Amino acid sequence: MHLAAKINAPQLALLLLQTGADAKAQNQQGRTFQYYFAQTPVHLQNSELREQYRQLESWLKSQQLAGHYTQP
Repeated sequence: MHLAAKINAPQLALLLLQTGADAKAQNQQGRTFQYYFAQTPVHLQNSELREQYRQLESWLKSQQLAGHYTQP
């Protein structure tokens, strides 16, 4: 999950979550994967990537797992 976030791959994160990955897993710094997705400025995202972020955020909200990560 953390790697998917660090390489800016929301579609991979969503796939992992849908197949049972733990959205609350923390790394050694105590951060969940959502922290790393929140680091990507919106102005650096193309429309396709923004849509993938919206899909991920929608899934997280539907599972009541949205935390640090939000997109405008």
